[in-house]
Amino acid sequence: MNSFVKQRPTLPLGTAIGNISSVSKAIHCDNSFEVYLLDEERTDLVAILEPYDNKDLVDQRDQWWSLLPVDCLHVEHTEEKTYDGNRYLETVVRLDGAWAADNGSAFADIDDLTLRSIIKRLVQLCQQSKSIGQYPLFDRSLVWVRTDSPYEIIPILASASESESESKPVSELAKLIYYLVAGIDVVSEKPVSLSRWAKNITAETAQMLLSCLFSEFDSDRIDDYETLLEVISSPTPVVTNRRLDKPQTRDGELIGLAKVAGMSRLKESLQQDVISPLRDPATFKRYGLTVPNGILLFGPPGCGKTYISRQLAEELGYFFLEVIPSEVAGMYIHQTVLKIRDTFETAAEHAPSIIFIDEFEALVPSRSELGGHQQYKAEEVNEFLAQLGTCAERNIFLIAATNEPHKIDSAVRRTGRLDKLIYVGPPDNEARIEMLKLHLSNRPKTVDVDIALLASSLSGYSASDIKFLVDEAARLALQQNQSPITNALLQQAIRRVPASITDDDEARFVSFTQRGID
Repeated sequence: MNSFVKQRPTLPLGTAIGNISSVSKAIHCDNSFEVYLLDEERTDLVAILEPYDNKDLVDQRDQWWSLLPVDCLHVEHTEEKTYDGNRYLETVVRLDGAWAADNGSAFADIDDLTLRSIIKRLVQLCQQSKSIGQYPLFDRSLVWVRTDSPYEIIPILASASESESESKPVSELAKLIYYLVAGIDVVSEKPVSLSRWAKNITAETAQMLLSCLFSEFDSDRIDDYETLLEVISSPTPVVTNRRLDKPQTRDGELIGLAKVAGMSRLKESLQQDVISPLRDPATFKRYGLTVPNGILLFGPPGCGKTYISRQLAEELGYFFLEVIPSEVAGMYIHQTVLKIRDTFETAAEHAPSIIFIDEFEALVPSRSELGGHQQYKAEEVNEFLAQLGTCAERNIFLIAATNEPHKIDSAVRRTGRLDKLIYVGPPDNEARIEMLKLHLSNRPKTVDVDIALLASSLSGYSASDIKFLVDEAARLALQQNQSPITNALLQQAIRRVPASITDDDEARFVSFTQRGID
Protein backbone atom coordinates (compact mmCIF):
# COMPACT_ATOMS: atom_id res chain seq x y z
CA MET A 1 0.00 0.00 0.00
CA ASN A 2 3.03 2.30 -0.11
CA SER A 3 4.25 4.19 -3.17
CA PHE A 4 4.78 1.54 -5.81
CA VAL A 5 8.20 2.27 -7.38
CA LYS A 6 9.62 -1.01 -8.69
CA GLN A 7 12.06 0.49 -11.16
CA ARG A 8 14.09 3.62 -11.66
CA PRO A 9 11.78 6.53 -12.64
CA THR A 10 12.26 7.81 -16.20
CA LEU A 11 11.65 11.44 -15.24
CA PRO A 12 14.04 13.14 -12.80
CA LEU A 13 12.66 15.57 -10.23
CA GLY A 14 12.13 19.02 -11.73
CA THR A 15 11.46 17.75 -15.26
CA ALA A 16 9.19 20.26 -17.00
CA ILE A 17 5.85 18.85 -18.13
CA GLY A 18 4.52 20.90 -21.04
CA ASN A 19 3.82 24.46 -19.92
CA ILE A 20 1.93 23.23 -16.87
CA SER A 21 4.31 22.25 -14.08
CA SER A 22 7.29 20.07 -13.21
CA VAL A 23 7.82 16.68 -11.57
CA SER A 24 7.91 16.79 -7.77
CA LYS A 25 7.66 13.09 -6.92
CA ALA A 26 7.48 9.65 -8.54
CA ILE A 27 4.69 7.64 -6.95
CA HIS A 28 4.27 4.59 -9.18
CA CYS A 29 6.76 3.06 -11.63
CA ASP A 30 6.59 -0.35 -13.27
CA ASN A 31 6.90 -1.71 -16.80
CA SER A 32 3.31 -0.77 -17.65
CA PHE A 33 3.18 2.89 -16.67
CA GLU A 34 4.73 5.57 -14.48
CA VAL A 35 2.85 8.10 -12.39
CA TYR A 36 4.26 11.38 -11.07
CA LEU A 37 2.99 14.13 -8.83
CA LEU A 38 3.66 17.57 -10.24
CA ASP A 39 3.44 20.85 -8.34
CA GLU A 40 4.28 20.32 -4.63
CA GLU A 41 1.70 22.96 -3.73
CA ARG A 42 -1.05 21.09 -5.57
CA THR A 43 -1.79 17.41 -5.05
CA ASP A 44 -4.44 17.33 -7.77
CA LEU A 45 -2.04 17.32 -10.77
CA VAL A 46 -0.52 14.07 -11.97
CA ALA A 47 1.47 13.00 -15.03
CA ILE A 48 1.14 9.49 -16.48
CA LEU A 49 3.91 8.14 -18.69
CA GLU A 50 3.15 5.10 -20.91
CA PRO A 51 5.17 3.33 -23.64
CA TYR A 52 4.03 4.92 -26.90
CA ASP A 53 4.03 1.67 -28.85
CA ASN A 54 1.63 -0.05 -26.41
CA LYS A 55 -1.70 1.19 -27.73
CA ASP A 56 -3.60 -1.50 -25.85
CA LEU A 57 -2.60 0.00 -22.49
CA VAL A 58 -3.74 3.44 -23.62
CA ASP A 59 -7.07 2.08 -24.87
CA GLN A 60 -7.62 0.21 -21.61
CA ARG A 61 -6.85 3.34 -19.62
CA ASP A 62 -9.34 5.38 -21.66
CA GLN A 63 -12.01 2.72 -21.12
CA TRP A 64 -11.42 2.84 -17.37
CA TRP A 65 -11.57 6.62 -17.26
CA SER A 66 -14.89 6.56 -19.11
CA LEU A 67 -16.37 4.73 -16.11
CA LEU A 68 -15.20 7.23 -13.48
CA PRO A 69 -17.65 9.75 -11.97
CA VAL A 70 -18.29 12.77 -14.18
CA ASP A 71 -15.96 15.74 -13.53
CA CYS A 72 -13.63 13.84 -11.16
CA LEU A 73 -10.83 13.62 -13.73
CA HIS A 74 -9.86 16.13 -16.44
CA VAL A 75 -7.19 15.54 -19.12
CA GLU A 76 -5.10 18.72 -19.25
CA HIS A 77 -2.36 17.74 -21.68
CA THR A 78 -1.36 14.82 -23.94
CA GLU A 79 1.89 14.70 -25.87
CA GLU A 80 4.30 12.22 -27.44
CA LYS A 81 7.71 12.59 -25.77
CA THR A 82 11.11 10.94 -26.05
CA TYR A 83 13.17 10.26 -22.91
CA ASP A 84 16.50 8.38 -22.99
CA GLY A 85 15.81 7.37 -26.60
CA ASN A 86 12.42 5.78 -25.78
CA ARG A 87 9.05 7.10 -26.99
CA TYR A 88 6.31 7.68 -24.42
CA LEU A 89 2.81 9.04 -24.30
CA GLU A 90 2.77 11.74 -21.61
CA THR A 91 -0.64 12.60 -20.16
CA VAL A 92 -1.37 15.21 -17.50
CA VAL A 93 -4.65 14.92 -15.61
CA ARG A 94 -6.23 17.08 -12.95
CA LEU A 95 -8.24 15.29 -10.28
CA ASP A 96 -10.93 16.70 -8.08
CA GLY A 97 -9.36 15.39 -4.90
CA ALA A 98 -6.05 14.65 -3.19
CA TRP A 99 -3.44 11.92 -3.38
CA ALA A 100 -4.40 9.14 -0.95
CA ALA A 101 -0.83 8.16 -0.06
CA ASP A 102 -0.48 11.44 1.85
CA ASN A 103 -3.97 11.32 3.34
CA GLY A 104 -4.10 8.60 5.98
CA SER A 105 -7.17 9.24 8.17
CA ALA A 106 -8.62 11.48 5.44
CA PHE A 107 -12.06 10.09 6.38
CA ALA A 108 -11.44 10.01 10.14
CA ASP A 109 -14.67 11.86 10.95
CA ILE A 110 -16.86 10.32 8.28
CA ASP A 111 -20.19 8.92 9.43
CA ASP A 112 -21.17 5.31 8.93
CA LEU A 113 -23.88 5.91 6.32
CA THR A 114 -21.58 8.04 4.14
CA LEU A 115 -18.82 5.45 4.29
CA ARG A 116 -21.20 2.71 3.25
CA SER A 117 -22.39 4.89 0.36
CA ILE A 118 -18.80 5.45 -0.80
CA ILE A 119 -18.09 1.72 -0.72
CA LYS A 120 -21.33 0.95 -2.52
CA ARG A 121 -20.57 3.39 -5.37
CA LEU A 122 -17.03 2.08 -5.66
CA VAL A 123 -18.16 -1.56 -5.76
CA GLN A 124 -20.69 -0.71 -8.45
CA LEU A 125 -17.88 0.95 -10.43
CA CYS A 126 -15.75 -2.15 -10.02
CA GLN A 127 -18.59 -4.35 -11.23
CA GLN A 128 -18.89 -2.18 -14.33
CA SER A 129 -15.15 -2.48 -14.93
CA LYS A 130 -15.36 -6.28 -15.06
CA SER A 131 -17.52 -5.98 -18.18
CA ILE A 132 -14.54 -4.44 -20.01
CA GLY A 133 -11.99 -6.79 -18.47
CA GLN A 134 -10.52 -4.21 -16.08
CA TYR A 135 -9.55 -4.58 -12.42
CA PRO A 136 -9.07 -1.39 -10.37
CA LEU A 137 -5.72 -0.95 -8.64
CA PHE A 138 -6.33 -0.05 -5.00
CA ASP A 139 -2.73 0.64 -4.09
CA ARG A 140 -2.88 4.02 -2.43
CA SER A 141 -0.15 5.29 -4.77
CA LEU A 142 -2.84 5.13 -7.46
CA VAL A 143 -5.86 6.37 -5.55
CA TRP A 144 -7.23 9.88 -5.12
CA VAL A 145 -9.82 10.81 -2.53
CA ARG A 146 -12.36 13.58 -2.41
CA THR A 147 -13.03 14.58 1.18
CA ASP A 148 -15.87 17.01 0.64
CA SER A 149 -19.35 16.28 -0.71
CA PRO A 150 -19.69 14.15 -2.69
CA TYR A 151 -17.10 12.05 -0.90
CA GLU A 152 -15.33 9.70 -3.31
CA ILE A 153 -12.53 7.18 -3.60
CA ILE A 154 -11.10 7.24 -7.12
CA PRO A 155 -8.68 4.55 -8.42
CA ILE A 156 -7.20 6.39 -11.39
CA LEU A 157 -5.81 3.29 -13.14
CA ALA A 158 -6.83 -0.31 -13.63
CA SER A 159 -5.21 -3.49 -14.87
CA ALA A 160 -6.32 -6.03 -17.45
CA SER A 161 -5.10 -8.78 -15.12
CA GLU A 162 -6.66 -9.58 -11.75
CA SER A 163 -3.34 -11.12 -10.69
CA GLU A 164 -1.72 -7.66 -10.73
CA SER A 165 -3.17 -7.19 -7.25
CA GLU A 166 -1.29 -8.84 -4.38
CA SER A 167 -4.55 -10.35 -3.16
CA LYS A 168 -8.23 -10.34 -4.03
CA PRO A 169 -9.58 -6.90 -5.04
CA VAL A 170 -12.21 -6.91 -2.26
CA SER A 171 -9.47 -7.39 0.32
CA GLU A 172 -7.41 -4.59 -1.25
CA LEU A 173 -10.44 -2.30 -1.08
CA ALA A 174 -10.85 -3.05 2.64
CA LYS A 175 -7.18 -2.25 3.27
CA LEU A 176 -7.65 1.10 1.56
CA ILE A 177 -10.71 1.90 3.70
CA TYR A 178 -8.72 1.11 6.85
CA TYR A 179 -6.01 3.53 5.76
CA LEU A 180 -8.35 6.38 4.82
CA VAL A 181 -10.51 6.08 7.94
CA ALA A 182 -7.91 5.27 10.60
CA GLY A 183 -4.49 5.66 8.96
CA ILE A 184 -3.83 1.95 9.59
CA ASP A 185 -1.76 -0.16 7.22
CA VAL A 186 -3.02 -3.73 7.62
CA VAL A 187 -0.48 -5.32 5.29
CA SER A 188 1.90 -6.39 8.04
CA GLU A 189 -0.48 -7.31 10.86
CA LYS A 190 -3.92 -8.67 11.49
CA PRO A 191 -6.39 -5.78 11.75
CA VAL A 192 -8.67 -5.07 14.67
CA SER A 193 -12.23 -3.85 14.31
CA LEU A 194 -12.32 -0.44 12.65
CA SER A 195 -14.96 0.74 15.14
CA ARG A 196 -12.21 0.65 17.79
CA TRP A 197 -10.47 3.48 15.92
CA ALA A 198 -13.30 5.42 14.30
CA LYS A 199 -16.05 6.52 16.67
CA ASN A 200 -18.60 7.12 13.90
CA ILE A 201 -18.31 3.65 12.33
CA THR A 202 -20.80 1.07 13.59
CA ALA A 203 -19.77 -2.38 14.72
CA GLU A 204 -21.77 -3.87 11.83
CA THR A 205 -19.86 -1.95 9.15
CA ALA A 206 -16.55 -2.56 10.91
CA GLN A 207 -17.24 -6.29 11.04
CA MET A 208 -18.14 -6.27 7.33
CA LEU A 209 -14.74 -4.76 6.50
CA LEU A 210 -12.98 -7.31 8.69
CA SER A 211 -14.83 -10.03 6.80
CA CYS A 212 -13.42 -8.67 3.53
CA LEU A 213 -9.92 -9.19 4.92
CA PHE A 214 -10.48 -12.66 6.36
CA SER A 215 -9.31 -14.37 3.18
CA GLU A 216 -5.80 -13.37 4.28
CA PHE A 217 -6.38 -14.07 7.95
CA ASP A 218 -7.61 -17.68 8.22
CA SER A 219 -11.14 -17.27 6.89
CA ASP A 220 -12.95 -16.55 3.64
CA ARG A 221 -16.27 -14.84 4.26
CA ILE A 222 -16.56 -11.96 1.80
CA ASP A 223 -14.31 -12.32 -1.22
CA ASP A 224 -16.35 -11.08 -4.18
CA TYR A 225 -18.03 -7.85 -5.22
CA GLU A 226 -21.51 -9.36 -5.51
CA THR A 227 -21.59 -10.48 -1.87
CA LEU A 228 -20.08 -7.21 -0.65
CA LEU A 229 -22.64 -5.16 -2.57
CA GLU A 230 -25.47 -7.30 -1.21
CA VAL A 231 -24.25 -6.80 2.35
CA ILE A 232 -23.52 -3.08 2.09
CA SER A 233 -26.86 -2.40 0.38
CA SER A 234 -28.98 -4.15 3.01
CA PRO A 235 -30.82 -1.87 5.48
CA THR A 236 -29.22 -3.83 8.29
CA PRO A 237 -25.82 -5.19 7.27
CA VAL A 238 -25.62 -8.88 8.12
CA VAL A 239 -21.92 -9.58 8.01
CA THR A 240 -21.81 -13.06 6.59
CA ASN A 241 -22.35 -14.91 3.36
CA ARG A 242 -22.68 -18.15 5.29
CA ARG A 243 -25.98 -20.00 5.65
CA LEU A 244 -26.70 -20.38 9.35
CA ASP A 245 -29.01 -23.36 8.77
CA LYS A 246 -26.29 -25.46 7.09
CA PRO A 247 -23.14 -27.00 8.55
CA GLN A 248 -20.20 -24.68 7.95
CA THR A 249 -17.18 -26.07 6.13
CA ARG A 250 -13.69 -24.94 5.15
CA ASP A 251 -11.73 -26.90 2.55
CA GLY A 252 -14.29 -29.68 2.86
CA GLU A 253 -13.91 -29.98 6.65
CA LEU A 254 -16.61 -29.14 9.18
CA ILE A 255 -15.93 -26.06 11.27
CA GLY A 256 -17.55 -24.32 14.22
CA LEU A 257 -20.51 -25.86 16.02
CA ALA A 258 -20.98 -28.30 13.14
CA LYS A 259 -18.06 -30.23 14.63
CA VAL A 260 -19.98 -30.75 17.90
CA ALA A 261 -21.65 -34.13 17.61
CA GLY A 262 -25.30 -34.30 18.63
CA MET A 263 -26.31 -31.88 21.40
CA SER A 264 -28.89 -30.32 19.05
CA ARG A 265 -30.78 -28.50 21.80
CA LEU A 266 -27.60 -26.92 23.12
CA LYS A 267 -26.48 -25.83 19.63
CA GLU A 268 -29.92 -24.41 18.88
CA SER A 269 -29.76 -22.38 22.09
CA LEU A 270 -26.30 -21.04 21.21
CA GLN A 271 -27.50 -20.19 17.70
CA GLN A 272 -30.54 -18.25 18.91
CA ASP A 273 -29.13 -16.63 22.04
CA VAL A 274 -25.51 -15.98 21.08
CA ILE A 275 -24.68 -16.25 17.38
CA SER A 276 -27.73 -14.46 15.96
CA PRO A 277 -27.57 -11.35 18.21
CA LEU A 278 -23.80 -11.04 17.74
CA ARG A 279 -24.06 -11.25 13.95
CA ASP A 280 -27.19 -9.15 13.55
CA PRO A 281 -27.41 -6.78 16.55
CA ALA A 282 -29.49 -4.16 14.73
CA THR A 283 -32.44 -6.53 14.34
CA PHE A 284 -32.38 -7.35 18.04
CA LYS A 285 -32.08 -3.67 18.96
CA ARG A 286 -35.35 -2.97 17.14
CA TYR A 287 -37.01 -5.20 19.73
CA GLY A 288 -35.17 -3.54 22.58
CA LEU A 289 -32.79 -6.49 22.98
CA THR A 290 -29.11 -5.84 23.57
CA VAL A 291 -26.13 -7.85 22.48
CA PRO A 292 -25.25 -10.27 25.31
CA ASN A 293 -22.18 -9.74 27.49
CA GLY A 294 -21.59 -13.44 27.98
CA ILE A 295 -22.81 -16.87 28.99
CA LEU A 296 -22.02 -19.38 31.71
CA LEU A 297 -21.64 -23.02 30.68
CA PHE A 298 -22.01 -25.31 33.68
CA GLY A 299 -22.22 -29.03 34.15
CA PRO A 300 -20.27 -32.14 35.09
CA PRO A 301 -16.57 -32.36 34.21
CA GLY A 302 -15.57 -33.99 30.93
CA CYS A 303 -18.71 -33.03 29.01
CA GLY A 304 -17.08 -30.73 26.46
CA LYS A 305 -17.58 -27.20 27.81
CA THR A 306 -14.11 -26.13 26.68
CA TYR A 307 -14.46 -27.81 23.28
CA ILE A 308 -17.86 -26.22 22.66
CA SER A 309 -16.46 -22.79 23.60
CA ARG A 310 -13.64 -23.14 21.07
CA GLN A 311 -16.03 -24.25 18.34
CA LEU A 312 -18.33 -21.31 19.11
CA ALA A 313 -15.38 -18.95 18.65
CA GLU A 314 -14.56 -20.64 15.33
CA GLU A 315 -18.20 -20.36 14.24
CA LEU A 316 -18.16 -16.62 14.86
CA GLY A 317 -14.66 -16.10 13.45
CA TYR A 318 -13.68 -14.09 16.54
CA PHE A 319 -10.29 -13.69 18.18
CA PHE A 320 -10.19 -16.31 20.96
CA LEU A 321 -8.50 -15.70 24.32
CA GLU A 322 -8.47 -18.67 26.69
CA VAL A 323 -7.82 -17.99 30.37
CA ILE A 324 -7.55 -20.11 33.50
CA PRO A 325 -7.62 -18.45 36.94
CA SER A 326 -4.04 -19.43 37.78
CA GLU A 327 -2.83 -17.36 34.79
CA VAL A 328 -4.27 -14.16 36.19
CA ALA A 329 -3.39 -14.85 39.83
CA GLY A 330 -0.64 -12.58 41.17
CA MET A 331 1.82 -12.92 44.01
CA TYR A 332 0.91 -9.53 45.43
CA ILE A 333 -2.27 -7.80 46.47
CA HIS A 334 -3.76 -5.80 43.56
CA GLN A 335 -1.61 -7.66 40.99
CA THR A 336 -4.48 -9.97 40.04
CA VAL A 337 -6.73 -6.93 39.54
CA LEU A 338 -4.25 -5.52 37.03
CA LYS A 339 -4.02 -8.86 35.21
CA ILE A 340 -7.81 -9.06 34.92
CA ARG A 341 -7.85 -5.55 33.46
CA ASP A 342 -5.04 -6.44 31.03
CA THR A 343 -6.95 -9.51 29.85
CA PHE A 344 -9.99 -7.46 28.90
CA GLU A 345 -7.86 -4.74 27.30
CA THR A 346 -6.13 -7.36 25.14
CA ALA A 347 -9.53 -8.67 24.06
CA ALA A 348 -10.70 -5.14 23.26
CA GLU A 349 -7.63 -4.51 21.11
CA HIS A 350 -8.46 -7.61 19.05
CA ALA A 351 -12.24 -7.09 19.03
CA PRO A 352 -14.51 -8.68 18.08
CA SER A 353 -13.22 -11.29 20.48
CA ILE A 354 -14.19 -14.06 22.86
CA ILE A 355 -12.72 -14.53 26.33
CA PHE A 356 -13.08 -18.09 27.61
CA ILE A 357 -12.49 -18.62 31.34
CA ASP A 358 -12.37 -22.17 32.65
CA GLU A 359 -12.79 -23.08 36.33
CA PHE A 360 -14.66 -19.81 36.63
CA GLU A 361 -15.61 -20.27 40.28
CA ALA A 362 -11.95 -19.89 41.29
CA LEU A 363 -11.79 -16.41 39.75
CA VAL A 364 -15.07 -15.01 41.12
CA PRO A 365 -15.91 -16.88 44.35
CA SER A 366 -18.89 -15.85 46.43
CA ARG A 367 -17.78 -12.81 48.45
CA SER A 368 -20.14 -13.65 51.29
CA GLU A 369 -18.16 -16.82 51.99
CA LEU A 370 -14.71 -15.23 52.00
CA GLY A 371 -12.80 -15.30 55.27
CA GLY A 372 -11.07 -12.26 56.74
CA HIS A 373 -7.71 -13.27 55.26
CA GLN A 374 -9.33 -13.49 51.78
CA GLN A 375 -10.94 -10.08 51.56
CA TYR A 376 -8.48 -9.02 48.86
CA LYS A 377 -10.37 -11.40 46.54
CA ALA A 378 -13.46 -9.19 46.88
CA GLU A 379 -11.50 -6.47 45.08
CA GLU A 380 -10.77 -8.94 42.27
CA VAL A 381 -14.45 -9.82 41.94
CA ASN A 382 -15.32 -6.11 41.87
CA GLU A 383 -12.81 -5.50 39.06
CA PHE A 384 -14.22 -8.41 37.09
CA LEU A 385 -17.76 -7.06 37.51
CA ALA A 386 -16.65 -3.65 36.24
CA GLN A 387 -15.04 -5.19 33.15
CA LEU A 388 -17.94 -7.54 32.48
CA GLY A 389 -20.49 -4.73 32.50
CA THR A 390 -19.04 -3.13 29.36
CA CYS A 391 -18.21 -6.24 27.32
CA ALA A 392 -21.01 -5.81 24.77
CA GLU A 393 -20.13 -2.21 23.90
CA ARG A 394 -16.47 -3.20 23.41
CA ASN A 395 -17.33 -6.15 21.12
CA ILE A 396 -16.14 -8.67 23.70
CA PHE A 397 -18.12 -11.82 24.43
CA LEU A 398 -17.37 -13.79 27.60
CA ILE A 399 -17.80 -17.55 27.91
CA ALA A 400 -17.30 -18.89 31.41
CA ALA A 401 -17.27 -22.58 32.33
CA THR A 402 -17.59 -24.22 35.71
CA ASN A 403 -18.28 -27.53 37.44
CA GLU A 404 -19.34 -25.65 40.61
CA PRO A 405 -21.89 -22.99 39.61
CA HIS A 406 -23.15 -22.52 43.18
CA LYS A 407 -19.74 -21.22 44.25
CA ILE A 408 -19.82 -18.27 41.86
CA ASP A 409 -20.62 -14.85 43.32
CA SER A 410 -24.31 -14.10 42.85
CA ALA A 411 -23.59 -10.60 41.45
CA VAL A 412 -21.69 -12.17 38.57
CA ARG A 413 -24.52 -14.57 37.80
CA ARG A 414 -27.25 -11.95 37.76
CA THR A 415 -29.00 -10.86 34.56
CA GLY A 416 -27.24 -8.11 32.61
CA ARG A 417 -23.84 -9.58 33.31
CA LEU A 418 -23.87 -13.22 32.31
CA ASP A 419 -27.02 -13.23 30.21
CA LYS A 420 -27.48 -16.97 29.85
CA LEU A 421 -26.74 -19.88 32.18
CA ILE A 422 -26.57 -22.99 30.00
CA TYR A 423 -26.34 -26.56 31.21
CA VAL A 424 -23.87 -28.77 29.32
CA GLY A 425 -24.69 -32.30 30.38
CA PRO A 426 -23.38 -35.67 29.33
CA PRO A 427 -23.61 -36.38 25.59
CA ASP A 428 -26.98 -37.49 24.25
CA ASN A 429 -27.37 -40.72 22.27
CA GLU A 430 -26.66 -39.04 18.92
CA ALA A 431 -23.48 -37.50 20.30
CA ARG A 432 -22.40 -40.82 21.85
CA ILE A 433 -22.76 -42.55 18.47
CA GLU A 434 -20.63 -39.91 16.73
CA MET A 435 -18.00 -40.01 19.48
CA LEU A 436 -17.75 -43.79 19.29
CA LYS A 437 -17.37 -43.60 15.51
CA LEU A 438 -14.63 -41.01 15.91
CA HIS A 439 -12.67 -42.88 18.56
CA LEU A 440 -13.03 -46.26 16.82
CA SER A 441 -11.96 -44.96 13.43
CA ASN A 442 -8.47 -45.97 12.28
CA ARG A 443 -8.35 -48.77 14.85
CA PRO A 444 -8.57 -52.50 14.02
CA LYS A 445 -12.11 -53.70 14.74
CA THR A 446 -14.51 -56.36 13.56
CA VAL A 447 -17.18 -55.42 11.02
CA ASP A 448 -19.98 -56.44 13.36
CA VAL A 449 -19.22 -53.84 16.06
CA ASP A 450 -22.67 -52.44 16.94
CA ILE A 451 -22.02 -48.78 17.69
CA ALA A 452 -25.69 -47.84 18.02
CA LEU A 453 -26.35 -50.59 20.58
CA LEU A 454 -23.20 -49.68 22.48
CA ALA A 455 -24.15 -45.97 22.56
CA SER A 456 -27.59 -46.72 23.97
CA SER A 457 -25.96 -48.34 27.01
CA LEU A 458 -23.71 -45.38 27.81
CA SER A 459 -26.16 -43.02 29.49
CA GLY A 460 -24.29 -40.95 32.09
CA TYR A 461 -20.94 -41.30 30.34
CA SER A 462 -19.10 -38.04 29.75
CA ALA A 463 -17.19 -37.33 26.53
CA SER A 464 -13.92 -38.14 28.31
CA ASP A 465 -15.43 -41.39 29.69
CA ILE A 466 -16.29 -42.53 26.15
CA LYS A 467 -12.77 -41.89 24.88
CA PHE A 468 -11.27 -43.72 27.86
CA LEU A 469 -13.67 -46.65 27.31
CA VAL A 470 -12.58 -47.08 23.67
CA ASP A 471 -8.93 -46.77 24.70
CA GLU A 472 -9.50 -49.53 27.29
CA ALA A 473 -11.10 -51.80 24.67
CA ALA A 474 -8.11 -51.17 22.39
CA ARG A 475 -5.72 -52.12 25.20
CA LEU A 476 -7.64 -55.35 25.79
CA ALA A 477 -7.50 -56.19 22.08
CA LEU A 478 -3.76 -55.49 21.98
CA GLN A 479 -3.20 -57.83 24.95
CA GLN A 480 -5.09 -60.63 23.15
CA ASN A 481 -2.45 -61.26 20.52
CA GLN A 482 -3.20 -57.97 18.77
CA SER A 483 -6.71 -59.03 17.82
CA PRO A 484 -9.31 -56.52 16.51
CA ILE A 485 -11.72 -54.71 18.82
CA THR A 486 -14.97 -56.67 19.18
CA ASN A 487 -18.38 -56.13 20.75
CA ALA A 488 -17.33 -58.45 23.58
CA LEU A 489 -14.22 -56.40 24.31
CA LEU A 490 -16.22 -53.19 24.29
CA GLN A 491 -18.69 -54.69 26.77
CA GLN A 492 -15.76 -55.81 28.94
CA ALA A 493 -14.40 -52.25 28.81
CA ILE A 494 -17.77 -50.90 29.95
CA ARG A 495 -17.57 -53.09 33.05
CA ARG A 496 -14.11 -51.68 33.75
CA VAL A 497 -15.06 -48.05 33.05
CA PRO A 498 -18.29 -47.09 34.81
CA ALA A 499 -20.13 -43.83 34.09
CA SER A 500 -18.68 -40.88 36.01
CA ILE A 501 -21.97 -38.95 36.13
CA THR A 502 -24.69 -40.28 38.42
CA ASP A 503 -28.38 -39.38 38.44
CA ASP A 504 -27.78 -37.38 41.63
CA ASP A 505 -25.03 -35.40 39.88
CA GLU A 506 -27.32 -34.50 37.00
CA ALA A 507 -30.14 -33.55 39.36
CA ARG A 508 -27.79 -31.21 41.25
CA PHE A 509 -26.81 -29.39 38.08
CA VAL A 510 -30.26 -29.31 36.51
CA SER A 511 -31.63 -27.70 39.66
CA PHE A 512 -29.35 -24.72 39.05
CA THR A 513 -31.20 -21.83 37.42
CA GLN A 514 -31.21 -21.83 33.60
CA ARG A 515 -32.37 -18.36 32.58
CA GLY A 516 -34.24 -18.11 29.29
CA ILE A 517 -34.22 -21.87 28.61
CA ASP A 518 -37.31 -24.05 28.56
